[in-house]
Amino acid sequence: MRYDYSRLLLNNNTIGCIGNGQRLFIHFDTIYKDKKIAELYHVIGKSRVKDNVCFFTGNIHISRFKQLDAEFYPIKRYKMFAKYEFKEDTKQYGAGLFSGQLESDFFIYKDSVYMDEIYSGVDGYYNNQYEGVWKSYKTNAIKKSKFWYWAHSK
Repeated sequence: MRYDYSRLLLNNNTIGCIGNGQRLFIHFDTIYKDKKIAELYHVIGKSRVKDNVCFFTGNIHISRFKQLDAEFYPIKRYKMFAKYEFKEDTKQYGAGLFSGQLESDFFIYKDSVYMDEIYSGVDGYYNNQYEGVWKSYKTNAIKKSKFWYWAHSK
């Protein structure tokens, strides 16, 4: 894999929900590319639901890319598909495991990767969408979870 996508993935302007619409906050402290496995990224961060904060570590594994239609723009635009797994600290209250799929739109310009924000001013814009489940370590309860990048202009 030619490019390092950690800067694209390390975006903390996220919003999300878990279960029956409870607000979910995700903050990534660090995302870095594995030295041996090019499509693997290591993640350190924290989640918050209400007043409960849990630290997590995990991975993002890129599985494939798709080139998007050029439309009116002279740049090559792509969609990245990946799987993620974030393990919250088992010693913390209300901890569990996030897992699911990630989709991210980006473009390459002058041999660098940038988040595709071409449509960021349009209603309904989002990017870096994580969609999956959260499973409680204590009760094995499973809740749907979803979080994504929300444009700066919103």
